[in-house]
Amino acid sequence: MDPVLLAVLWVLAVAMAVVAAYVIRRAAVAASPFDVALALFLLAMMGSMAGGFLLYEALPVQWGLQAALFLGMWVMVFGIGQLLAELRGGEKWEAGRRPSLAVRASVIAGALATELVMTFALELASGDLAGVARTAPLGSLLAAGITSSWFLFPMSLEMALSVYLARRETPRFLLVILSLQPVIMALSPTAVPDLQPWLTASVVGGGGAMTVVFVFVMESFRRSPRMNRAIFDYLVLLAFVFGLMMAGLLVWTLDGNPALFAVSLLAEMTLFFNAILMPDRLSQGEKVAYLERAWPMFGLILGVFVAEFFMGALFDVALSGTGFLTGMAYAPLTAGAGAPALPALFNGLLFVTGVLASPWFLIMMGAEMGALVAFKIRETRSRETRTRLSFVIGAYFVYAIFLPAFILSPQRLSSLPLIGWSMGIGTGGGFIPPFFVVIALTYAIAAVLSLLFGARQMCSGLCTAALMYQGTFYDSLKGFNRRSTVGNKLLGSKLSRLYGVVFSLSWASITAAAALSYLDYAGIVHVTAYGLDLAYFTEVLYFNFLWYVVFLTIPFVGVYACVSSGYCYWGTFNQVLGRLGFFRLKARDPAVCVSCETKPCTRACPVGLNDLPVNFIDKGEFKALKCIGVGDCVESCPYENILFWDVRHWLSGKASLERPRRTGQPLPMVGEDGGRALSAKTPGPE
Repeated sequence: MDPVLLAVLWVLAVAMAVVAAYVIRRAAVAASPFDVALALFLLAMMGSMAGGFLLYEALPVQWGLQAALFLGMWVMVFGIGQLLAELRGGEKWEAGRRPSLAVRASVIAGALATELVMTFALELASGDLAGVARTAPLGSLLAAGITSSWFLFPMSLEMALSVYLARRETPRFLLVILSLQPVIMALSPTAVPDLQPWLTASVVGGGGAMTVVFVFVMESFRRSPRMNRAIFDYLVLLAFVFGLMMAGLLVWTLDGNPALFAVSLLAEMTLFFNAILMPDRLSQGEKVAYLERAWPMFGLILGVFVAEFFMGALFDVALSGTGFLTGMAYAPLTAGAGAPALPALFNGLLFVTGVLASPWFLIMMGAEMGALVAFKIRETRSRETRTRLSFVIGAYFVYAIFLPAFILSPQRLSSLPLIGWSMGIGTGGGFIPPFFVVIALTYAIAAVLSLLFGARQMCSGLCTAALMYQGTFYDSLKGFNRRSTVGNKLLGSKLSRLYGVVFSLSWASITAAAALSYLDYAGIVHVTAYGLDLAYFTEVLYFNFLWYVVFLTIPFVGVYACVSSGYCYWGTFNQVLGRLGFFRLKARDPAVCVSCETKPCTRACPVGLNDLPVNFIDKGEFKALKCIGVGDCVESCPYENILFWDVRHWLSGKASLERPRRTGQPLPMVGEDGGRALSAKTPGPE
């Protein structure tokens, strides 16, 4: 194509985007029906110009010119008539009124339709639609247009300019999110599908921008837990729209069909422009403490997770190839009449767990959760807790990602105790004689570490749960340990009946799976999960699927429910040994706990151990099976009266239990939830 013509077309596309942004702004601040009618008229005129060109090119010459002229004249006559009618009426809206739902819907539909028609006109003029317009199905044609560079880049510019024009009346918190959405839109792989560097850069860049949005939302939410209802609804919907976008891009990457991605783009732009048209509602509405409301918070967590899941799957396919998905050991669907439902369910489970255990999903999740843990390190005054949290980040990337995914082969990994068998039975393979020594060493090493340092070495150190639960946002949800029905039943160090049931089922299932795994290897029975060893399948089911179910249901079961409920068989093994070993929490002066009125340590514990003060007062120490040494109680104590104690103190003989200096006042750095007070300089949701 002629470079000069191409440049002219792009200038035209940019000009149309700029005009459309100003028209939308005019509708947002409309003072009368005339202003709205004028905005709609301008959008219609732009659309009719592009539509006329399409008609002229698509129809035979004798009809095309007449149809183009008729469309332009009809839009002009009708639009001017409507403007004159509104001008004659002279109605003025009261100050502060914003466009109604019908007006917003009309403006958004007009803007999208205008941009889409303009896209087809530019594609036709540039030759991109040559030989396609008359043969392709309408749906395919629309999807191809919406996901093309002629639509995506001008629309991104239009969105960015709309944010700029609305900057003064949009809450700063929301302004950051709205500003990142055009960036994500512009970084769409479908815009330049034939350029491999663009595909890689856009997938990584777009996913990275989404991750920044999620981190910003969660950290800001934690700092200012009371949020405007409309903003919260926007965030939940945006998370699910992002998930739809990632799913659409995954489908497009696998089979080249852009339809689902096109639908997600329309959904995002509708959500975006609706916010642009009603900024006052997003800044002046009722504020609600959503950290105390289970179902809305569950919606936010689920929406973010859905987006992260498909983002991880897209990363895996785009960066590692489609073999990541096609190479899974799927079960055949030809097991007889009515039977395919079960293997289909198995295959779905295999796909989900495969993504959740994949390297790129774990890297993306680690970047997001690690950032939240880094924020917590910055606000932590206890050196030991800061050191442990730093270790958590490092251990996650080394122990859970780089060693098993990039450094060690599966064969080499399965021969290494603790590293290759990070979750005990089933992690590295079946419960079979070739692995007996490795499994035994894994349990022996974990037992020694737990005896010396407590279960914290696993549950708040090496385990990925530490990274996911202990970041600032998810840690702030520990109030659900007391407010939720299930979480409330699991409070305290005493083992409840519910704990006993869950613990028994967990160990019974893994023991049965291990026994059947051995019997299958010995040829005594033949029981597998569609060819997968049962011990391995059970471990995958527990830690790559059900664990995430527990994580997503934080608002109903509380934080660290894997510990407080006895769900994790590997965790309970370490916790039992930790209970028998050296680790405990000690009070320097039990009298300080007696005089402490607020008892912040009970609210700070993410496991819900609310009987800490009683034990400190009666025994001078706290030692419980459920205590995994997170250290939030140490951090929250306003008198610095709590300390860790393990084999290091026993060996040195320096328990450092001297009475703390008492000034009559607690330390000033304690927040309402038992954590450190937050800096007033960091902005939160407005």
